[in-house]
Amino acid sequence: MQVRLVFFFLIFIPIVASLQCRLTNESCSVNEVCIIRMYERNNSHAASCDFTSYNYRICCDTIRFSSVKTNCSIDEGGILSLAKLNNSHVEKYKYTNYPFHICAKFDAGSPVTTNIRDNNCFENETVVVSINSYTNSHIAEANYYSKKVCISHYPDLLLNQSSIELNDSYIVVGDVVNITIKVFNIGEARAKNVKVKCYDNSSFFDSYNITSIEPKSFGYAFCLWRSNCGTNHNLTFVVDEQNEIFEYNETNNNFTINVSLIEKLFINIDNPLNNSNIYRNKTVNLQSTVFASCNPVSNYNVYWYNDSYLIGIGEDINWRVPLDDNVLGRRNITAFVNKTGYVEGGSTIFVNILNNIPLVGTYITKNEIEVGEGLSIYCNVYDEEDAVDILKINVSVLYSNGTWENVTATKLSGNIFYRDLLVPYTSPLGIYKAFCTALDTDNGYNETFKPFIVYINVSIIISLNKKSFWWNETIISNIKAIRRNGTPVVNGYINVSLDKEKKCEGFTNNEGKFVCTFNAPLKIGIFNLDVVVQDPLSTRYFFNTTIVEIKITIGEDVERAKIVTCYEEPRLIINPDGTIQRVRVKVCVLR
Repeated sequence: MQVRLVFFFLIFIPIVASLQCRLTNESCSVNEVCIIRMYERNNSHAASCDFTSYNYRICCDTIRFSSVKTNCSIDEGGILSLAKLNNSHVEKYKYTNYPFHICAKFDAGSPVTTNIRDNNCFENETVVVSINSYTNSHIAEANYYSKKVCISHYPDLLLNQSSIELNDSYIVVGDVVNITIKVFNIGEARAKNVKVKCYDNSSFFDSYNITSIEPKSFGYAFCLWRSNCGTNHNLTFVVDEQNEIFEYNETNNNFTINVSLIEKLFINIDNPLNNSNIYRNKTVNLQSTVFASCNPVSNYNVYWYNDSYLIGIGEDINWRVPLDDNVLGRRNITAFVNKTGYVEGGSTIFVNILNNIPLVGTYITKNEIEVGEGLSIYCNVYDEEDAVDILKINVSVLYSNGTWENVTATKLSGNIFYRDLLVPYTSPLGIYKAFCTALDTDNGYNETFKPFIVYINVSIIISLNKKSFWWNETIISNIKAIRRNGTPVVNGYINVSLDKEKKCEGFTNNEGKFVCTFNAPLKIGIFNLDVVVQDPLSTRYFFNTTIVEIKITIGEDVERAKIVTCYEEPRLIINPDGTIQRVRVKVCVLR
């Protein structure tokens, strides 16, 4: 298991922005801007900073730009207005019609805001100079006159390397990361409704609003990052992106960190299927598919386990299930995949490892026997785990009436067991089943069977109403089916056909009789009358046949007592069915 650590960036103490203004007869320092020149410290006329004849200067830090103009730009604020550029009286910014104005700004988009206060500036303001009236006024250092020229303080929001804290230093592609953003206010005024936005490789993913941040303090924002593909990410955090808050400095409101992700390996077990059955001592093909979070991956190692026992190594391997009884039952098969530089993956399925049931084959020497006869039943038995000699092997016969006859089989040789079966004359007729059953030491049971028919021979008696018939003459066949023991075949199915052309079918009556009536063929000749009867008790079919002769006789009957002269002549005749047939006509003369 990978250990995950919470990490912090190096602590950085930001420099606090503070608006300070001073009167000096020297040049302003490099981090200061000249606001106005004065001839003397108090009760003085004023001039622009370009007028070198005046020695005193008001220098302010934090302000980035100041100059005397006829109009302040949109990103500048006015401090005072001057009647002329040099040797001038001053007034409140745009109080009357003084044409020149001291314009200043803290940063791009952050104009100064100036107020004239009586006696003292507010707590969140810095005094620049003092004046004796709102217009046509002389100028003096801060404490000389009662009216103070006050510049409002601004907040200054800052993000730096100590601002960003991730709850995880070991980030895997797909992890959800909690990010804490510490926003400093190094300015001198409260920042309200501070909006923080979070970007991943320039794509927005979350935001947070901080209600307010006091000056010289900090507030926390929180972003939730769902890491995705690509192992190298630049996370950028921006405060007050639309510059809705006037600040001393608008260039320190964003910070970017680089985060490297780790890909994870995944493995699917393709074979065997979950909850499938496998058997001891059988070879199972273990198959898997491996992929990574983002990119194709190769040269990895796959380890297969049965519970906690290592089966083998490889993406696809063959496993011969042990014969050990301890493997039986519901077990898990787990595949792990690993590679240096990746988070390992794993997958588990459950299989049912079963005992191999004995293999049993059933063979009989006859498929049909008549009562009073016998047959032999043979069992061929094989077991994966046990020798056949210790198996329980039975040969059972299920009679047609549902009665069982169970006998322990006798070993013939090798894996062959047998028993002989004699069917008494009094046995019921019908379909019997010969079963071979085997039970191994693990209670593995198997059985197979072969059906056979037990019957009593049936005689079919066929009686015709005449010896021979003319064309289309009515033929009446009286049929009786009777068993060898003298009992009639009742309700037995019967089929009567003449030269394979079905003439009648139905069932015998309570006396085993059936009458089939049909017309003689329209053709001279000798035809086979076939009768098939199925005994409903044994289900066996029985067959008999007789001859039907179609011939033409004209004249009187031949009598032996008289002198008879006969001769035969070949002739062609046309049968009623339209066929032409060559026959021998026998002509006899009686004297």
